[in-house]
Parts: sequence; structure tokens; C-alpha cells
Amino acid sequence: MRSEPLAGAAGPSPETDAPAAPTPGAARAGLISGSVGFLARAVGQLATLAVTIAATRTLSTASFGAFAIALAFTFLARNLLYVGPYEYQLKAAPAPRTPGSCLVANVIVAAVAMAGLGVMALVSPRLFGSDEVGWLLVRLLPSVLLVAGTAWAEAGMLRRGLVRRYYLVNVAADLAGAATAIACLFAGWGLAALVVQVYVRLGLMALLYLIERGGEGLPRPDAGEVRRVLGWSRTRYGASLLNFGSSYGADLVLGIVLSPAATGLYRAANRIVTALSDLFTQPLLKIAQTNVSAHHAAGEAPGARWLEMFAGVAAIGWAALAALAVNAGAVVPFVLGAQWQAAAPLVGIFCIARGLTFLDSVSTPVLVAGDQQRFMLPVQVAVAVLALGGGAALASQGPLAVAAAVAAIAAGMSLVYLRRALRITAAPAPAVWAALRVAAAPAAAVLAVAALADLVSLSPLSRLAATAAGAVAGLILMRRPLARALAALGAPRPAPRPAPAVAG
Repeated sequence: MRSEPLAGAAGPSPETDAPAAPTPGAARAGLISGSVGFLARAVGQLATLAVTIAATRTLSTASFGAFAIALAFTFLARNLLYVGPYEYQLKAAPAPRTPGSCLVANVIVAAVAMAGLGVMALVSPRLFGSDEVGWLLVRLLPSVLLVAGTAWAEAGMLRRGLVRRYYLVNVAADLAGAATAIACLFAGWGLAALVVQVYVRLGLMALLYLIERGGEGLPRPDAGEVRRVLGWSRTRYGASLLNFGSSYGADLVLGIVLSPAATGLYRAANRIVTALSDLFTQPLLKIAQTNVSAHHAAGEAPGARWLEMFAGVAAIGWAALAALAVNAGAVVPFVLGAQWQAAAPLVGIFCIARGLTFLDSVSTPVLVAGDQQRFMLPVQVAVAVLALGGGAALASQGPLAVAAAVAAIAAGMSLVYLRRALRITAAPAPAVWAALRVAAAPAAAVLAVAALADLVSLSPLSRLAATAAGAVAGLILMRRPLARALAALGAPRPAPRPAPAVAG
């Protein structure tokens, strides 16, 4: 069954000469599903931003940069556990031993990743000129094994269509971890507070996932299927390594060429933008991943529904990023403190780069479900090489030049992914333009209001209020096509749950 295209995408209906509106039930389901995800992510991102603010006000720029570098490496290790077996478990046809095989595969990858982190901890003092990076890596290393279990449990929950329950688990864990970190930071624990946060968050997630499973034992794996899962995952692991290079290569290059303090400035600006953009992109990715994978598991084509999801979320997210970009000069010192004013120009560039991830959040699930890993890998190789090469060449010019290069490279990858996703789903050109029109109109309104505000020399606070009003006006202007787009965020039909083959 193919989804109906975005209103206006395929022309008027022959019977009514107007696009069909979604049923009230479909619109309500989409709004509820999307709202739960965005609200949960908002809580999580606000908690993370609160920790960042506490850290920038209690740690030195160099210590914050050391944490950013160590977190980049642990992020890579953890991200390996959210691809491969995680994605395989979501998209595979129902089979009793698949969940157990995916769990074993994840544990194997976690062990390899932990060994890699141990090696990096040994060489980091010479590489970054800081003992703090290695100190952090050693203490964060065991967290990777915890993630192997929580990622596996999360995939099982999403496969059953329990998206709201997944978000409740994450909200509880994010709040507990953030509250612990902030209390420990202001108690003078320093970098140890950020380590404690990681374990409190992951420990609570593991406990809640165990409760959700009830008395259900661990599923029995199959050695042959474990090998198949790992074989299928190879290109996805390569993609994660390459994404790490493109996403965090600039942080590492700045830390090596300049200092961890330069990394701290770069990452602090990125953290502000990410706190806003992830309110939208992370729920969009999970909803698109769940919907597209469910259609694939049921043998159905995704149609143009993924474009509708993009349009509904990007209309709000792009407007918010546009408002942040044009008001960065006032927002950054207010949030991080006056000593971080140099991060303000970086924020505008990161808003552009993060805005492109809205496209990636829908195109990547389409490509993965369509087994396009071999196509994705060369693209990611090129992006990683360009990002690292560009970062190394421009690092001496400072974080701003590096950020501009990374944003330009990310734009190229997003457009290549989008073109391929459009091809394999056979989405018509009118559907693409309709989605982009809905997504871009509110952001265009924000930029227009900002330009007018500069002409009349409004105060920073008045300018912020005016651009926010422009965003609201743009959303109201697009309210009808926006409502139709948001209806696509409704939960898919859950995949059948096979009877588990319990070990022992």
C-alpha cells in the first residue's frame, strides 16, 4: 500500500479538483505521535543544554574541550551499536532467533570498540597534549557495554511500535543524568561529574528496559545468523566511522593543530545549535526509521510519505534555526556567559549545517531499508576525506573557517542522499517541491522580519521577539498543508512479534 502524496504533489483530485484532506483520526494520530517525540526530545535537549551551561560556567575552556574530544570517541563507539544489528532487527522479517542474534552481534562490536578506546586513551596525551582526554576515556570505556544492551532493547521496543514508551524511557534517563551532573558540577566534582552523568543515564535506561520486558528471558541466538548480521552490517559500520570523521573530525583537528580550548569553543557553539535542531531531527529520524522499516518488513513501498514527514517537521525546525541564527550575537553570551562571545559567529554557520540534517533524517532510513549501503559508503568516504582534509587545511585559520567548510561538505552529502532516495521511491517532482515549499516558507518569513528589524535598528530583545513572531506568522500561513504533512507522522502498523526462543 502506497502512502498518499503531499497535498498538491500529484495535482488535483479528478473528482473534487482539490487535494484530499486527511481524516481527523489520521491527523490526530500524526500530531500525537509527533508531539510526544518532540516533547520528549525537548526535555532531553533542555536537560543537556542545562548541563552544558553548568559545565561552561564551572570548567575551563580547555577542560570542556578535553571532555568534547573524549565524548567524540565514545560517541563513535556507541554509535556503532545503533547501526548494523540495530537496523537489521528493525527491518528483518519476523523470526524467533533474530533478536538474540542481533544482541550477540552488538556485544561483539562493543568489545572491539572498547579495545579501540583503550588504545586511544594511551596515545591521547601525545596526540592532544592533555592528560584529561585519556583520564576521561578510561572512565567512559565500560559505558559502551551498557549501550550494547540498551540499543538492542530499544530496537525491540521500536519494532513493536512502542515509540511513545521509548521516549518515556529516554526522558526519565535524560533528566536523571542531567540533574546528577549539574549537582556534581556545582559541588566541585569537575570532569568526574560528566562521567557520573553518563552512567546514571545508561543505568536507568537499562533498568527501565528490563522492567518493560517483564519476566521475558533473553532470546536464543543462532551462530549462523550472528555471522549474517555482522556481514550485513559491515558497510553500516564503515558508514559510522565515516560519519564520525565528518561530524567530529573538525573537533579533533582543532584539538591537535591548535588546542583543546579551540575544540571547546567549536563544540560549545555546536552544542547550542544541536540542542535546538535535535528537538526535531531526532524524533523525525526515529519516526521515519520506524515507519519506513515497518513498511519494508510488511513488503510495502514507502511512497511519498517520508517527504510529508520531512515537510511537517522542517517547517517548524527550520524556522527555529533561522531565528537562532539571526539572533546568535545576543543568545550566545546570555546562555554560555560573556567569555564565550567568540562562539556567536559559529552558531549561524552551524544552523545552516544542522538544518540540512532534516533531509538526512528521512532519506537515510529510506536508503537503509532499501539496502543502499553500497551506494552510501562511497559518498561517506568522500565526505569524511573532505571534512578531515578541509579541517586540517583550515584549522590554522580558526574554528570559523573550519565550520564553514564542514557545512558546505555536509550540504553536498545531503543532496546526494536526497537524490538517491527520490529515485528509489519514485517520488514525483511535484511532491518534492510541495514539501520544500511547506518547509521553507516559515524560515523565509523569519529572515524577512530580521532584515526589516535591522533597517529600523531594533534592540536585541525586540529583534528576537519580532523574528519569533515572523516564524509564527509563517506557520499560520502554511497551516493547511502543514496539517496534512504532520498527519504522516502517525505510528505504523507494528510488525508481528515472533515467539522467542529462550535460552536454557
